[in-house]
Amino acid sequence: MFQQDGIASTWSEVERTIESELGMPIRDVFASFTPTPLHVGTVGEVYEATLRSGEEVVVKVLTPSRRDSIVKMLDRLEKVAIAVHQKRESLGVGFDSISLYEEFEESMRKELDFLDELKNADSLRGGLPDGITIPSHIGSLCTHSLLTQERAMGSDLKSLSSKKSIQRAIHQLGGLLLQATKAESFHYDLHAGNIKADESGNVELLDYGRVGSLGPVEQKLLIPFLSAVKDRDAVQVATLLSVLSGNEDGDASTMAARLKELYSTTPSEAPLPVVISSTFSEARQSGFPPPSGYLQLLEAVIKYEGTARSLDPNFDLAKTLEALVAEQMMKEKFSAVRDLFKGSLGF
Repeated sequence: MFQQDGIASTWSEVERTIESELGMPIRDVFASFTPTPLHVGTVGEVYEATLRSGEEVVVKVLTPSRRDSIVKMLDRLEKVAIAVHQKRESLGVGFDSISLYEEFEESMRKELDFLDELKNADSLRGGLPDGITIPSHIGSLCTHSLLTQERAMGSDLKSLSSKKSIQRAIHQLGGLLLQATKAESFHYDLHAGNIKADESGNVELLDYGRVGSLGPVEQKLLIPFLSAVKDRDAVQVATLLSVLSGNEDGDASTMAARLKELYSTTPSEAPLPVVISSTFSEARQSGFPPPSGYLQLLEAVIKYEGTARSLDPNFDLAKTLEALVAEQMMKEKFSAVRDLFKGSLGF
């Protein structure tokens, strides 16, 4: 997660970490290394450097002190989750705080291993839409606490000079959401700090610690589920969630009634992510917990909308998703017709 509000580790600790991870002095690997970080995030800090070969790179470092502080933070959160769980009735808490903590804790611990992030990057590359790329990594300079990749050539999103470039970048990022319907994995940390773009609207992703995935059934039902929530079709939403939660023997009719009441009291102008989040909350309380991949995708949608609105205040998430789904369906139909045509000609 690239954030710019963290406190950097001391340069001496960063230098010791790099040399310990690589087993050699910095000067043997890098011709130059800027000691002031480009970004300081919750997990790791990012530095500019140049290899002795002349290649410009960025290096993400996780120092021991930062790792220790994250582990201590997780321990404190666990105590809070347990306390909330023990007092859930008196507090009127309708969710399982321990389960939520465990999901968060698992995600954070994965982010503490940069080799997992390297695997995520390789997984994402296999399903990226056109116009979106991931900078190459220098495998020999990647370890559990060190990640080295080529320097991104794009600029911060807010520095794009033309409306056309901004609109194309927004469109490209939206395509990443639909990646979840067919690719092995999808990126769900789409805040502006993790994204670069050029004036043609081509996008580069810079961070891969938060990557989710959906199973075949979850992928198949994603578009119908989103459409049902958008239309506030309580019966269809309840039916789909009974399948997605694995609780097909549960009382879906009662959940449908509760969803119908929820939707009737939710303002028509409520943002789609708010409606989805409320739906998931109701589903959990009714015994139909949504799959973790859908929760990850909800986070992706929320961050995508926030990034898009920061670039275009008139951004409409629902209309954008509708257009992207229609575009994907047209591509799939064209591909099917093309394959049929090729087959009829025998090549």
